[in-house]
Amino acid sequence: MRYMLLIYQDEQALDEIERAACYRESTELARELRAAGQYLAAAPLHPTFTATSVRVRDGKRLVTDGPFAETREQLGGYFLIDAANLDEAIAIASRIPMARKGTVEVRPVIEIAGQPAMSIDGLADQDIVIERVFDAPRDLVFKAWTEPERVMQWWGPKGFTSPACTIDLRSGGVWYSAMRSPDGQDFWSKGVYREVVPPARLVTTDQFSDPQGNVVEPTQYGMSAEWPREALITLTFDDLAGKTKLAVRHAVGSAPAKEREMCEQGWSESLDKLADYLAAARP
Repeated sequence: MRYMLLIYQDEQALDEIERAACYRESTELARELRAAGQYLAAAPLHPTFTATSVRVRDGKRLVTDGPFAETREQLGGYFLIDAANLDEAIAIASRIPMARKGTVEVRPVIEIAGQPAMSIDGLADQDIVIERVFDAPRDLVFKAWTEPERVMQWWGPKGFTSPACTIDLRSGGVWYSAMRSPDGQDFWSKGVYREVVPPARLVTTDQFSDPQGNVVEPTQYGMSAEWPREALITLTFDDLAGKTKLAVRHAVGSAPAKEREMCEQGWSESLDKLADYLAAARP
């Protein structure tokens, strides 16, 4: 049977270091559940100040900023699992890190006949995932991703340069950057940071743009109409006794295989350039 594990917490209960540790522990739990065939989905939610509430009354849509209800503990995330019974679901809920500081509500899911099957795992399996270990301290690797003058030293595939980059490093902050190909064509992109947890984690949207920062369709840069207009990039930085393990997850949905391969090659070549930069860089 499927159960939704709703995680309620005081949004001020964790500092940035504790939040990063919570994410790592939750990710490990999700991997264990996947290996056991019990994982369906999981994700943290952005703070309630980002929420929008929608109501329809007498045929009119009412939209207000903020959460549905103001409470001491807010809905901060969820796990969707497959468990044999309520006791097993409760046992899994007790392993969620925020159960130690907040509350995990366990609710069975109603499965409606004729409803389309879930495809969350299928989409996750299509994400571009790259891991790399750099012989550099975590603080320096994080700076290489978040300080414009450093980003411009390595960003882009082999043969590309980065002539422009601006970064507003905060949740809700916007970044812009450009890659210049060997033949002189500029590829502009922008994104909005959804999570900033120095020096452990960055989550940002990713879209093509023009030089003024206006979002443009991917087709303007030669991509197919199937390439997502907005993708999501998640970066995690783990300290390995003075070295840094970087994990890149680029969620591109059901993008064509050829374009996914091209994107993955671009990431790989960019990270090669990052390794070269880090070898010569100073903290």
